[in-house]
Amino acid sequence: MGLESRAHDVRRDEIKKGFKVRLPTIDKDVAALRAQLAAEKAAAVAPPTLEELAEIAEEIIEQKNVLALFLGESDRGITGEDTLRQMLYLTATSRLFDKPMHLAVKGPSSAGKSVTRDYVLKFFPPEDVISFTSLSEKALYYFEDDFVHKVLSMGEAGNPEEQTFQDRIMRQLMSEGVLHYPVVQKQVDGSFKTVVIEKNGPVVFLVTTTHNKLHPENETRMLSIEVDDSAKQTKKVLLKVAEIQGLRQSGAPVLLEVWHAYQRWLAAGPTEVYVGFAKVLAREIENMNSVRLRRDWSQLLTCIMAHALLHREHRKQTADGLIVATIKDDYAAIRPLIADLMATASELKIRKAVEQTVTVVEELMEELVIARAGGVTVQIVKAKLKLNQSSALRRLKQAVEAGLLRNTEDRKGYPGRYVPTEEKPSVSELLPTVKELEAAWAEWRRRKPEK
Repeated sequence: MGLESRAHDVRRDEIKKGFKVRLPTIDKDVAALRAQLAAEKAAAVAPPTLEELAEIAEEIIEQKNVLALFLGESDRGITGEDTLRQMLYLTATSRLFDKPMHLAVKGPSSAGKSVTRDYVLKFFPPEDVISFTSLSEKALYYFEDDFVHKVLSMGEAGNPEEQTFQDRIMRQLMSEGVLHYPVVQKQVDGSFKTVVIEKNGPVVFLVTTTHNKLHPENETRMLSIEVDDSAKQTKKVLLKVAEIQGLRQSGAPVLLEVWHAYQRWLAAGPTEVYVGFAKVLAREIENMNSVRLRRDWSQLLTCIMAHALLHREHRKQTADGLIVATIKDDYAAIRPLIADLMATASELKIRKAVEQTVTVVEELMEELVIARAGGVTVQIVKAKLKLNQSSALRRLKQAVEAGLLRNTEDRKGYPGRYVPTEEKPSVSELLPTVKELEAAWAEWRRRKPEK
């Protein structure tokens, strides 16, 4: 036994005699005090400098394709869903802007919506992510921090009251950037007083839902993306779980602290991005039939800006310190991710999964006598597409909403029977190709119009 240990035991005996305290109690109090001192010491350590963050995240900063690196890293925990993962990462990165993006992840129950979202958010600093399973008035009231440049990750509300509350605060924070909510609070003297909760944005909303549509006022303020409900994706998931859980072959762990340092380095600035070709891009979008495009346009620009910000080290800057986005590197990278989402939202195009479902219904109507007699049931469709019932029914309902199928069954409680309508799926492209935009941009620069 060392001198320090013997001195400690002597001191314990003296305290025991003087204060008549049991030794286990002394030990417990000492341990608690030591833990408190250690926590205070850790909190007193200065945060890393910009140079230290850059050193930690050097490998990511030097990457010319950060999204590709992110996909490779996140493959260790998630398989498939490449578009969803990249859109989640871009959306969460946009928290650093004054007008960030918002994303609704939709799909049937157990399809992996929340798992994918939560895994992607592990790549962001914990202090920048606020997660609520559902958002109730009490949860909001007891949350002390503000929402400025945070990611607010929410699950689906559990009851109509929570849904109404969630819809209201989402709409207010997305449109106004600040939330004012009056609540009645009991005072020390027993009286009651109305106080106003104020939560400031901007904030990124990431929401998961089993519904095809959110509240109309929120739906138009968010991009929507469907999870992959195919049998092929289900097989990928089973193999990934078997690899990680059954065979214990998870491989080297992801160095999340490096990704956290990278995002903190980005947040340290500069973060403002200049999209010089924005007006040219607006002119090249020919189909202006959808009013919704007025809101999705901002999401498109923000997505381009987020990609440019991720590659700040490889982009030029204006004299004012603005990061310059490019067509070749930034628009070309995000167009494959966002073009179909915007076209689908503007009803200029339908999802490939829904188009496939309509085609199957048309084929079954030709093949089956029973189908021609009254329509195709969800049971037949799910067997043909090798889907579970909820996924097949979800697709059929989306096709009905798009006007491509009609439910001929009007008796309550009876399974639906679906037949094709005379409408045909739209395949209109909304966004110009990279080559088209580059040509228009070159022509615009040649003319050098007045700004």
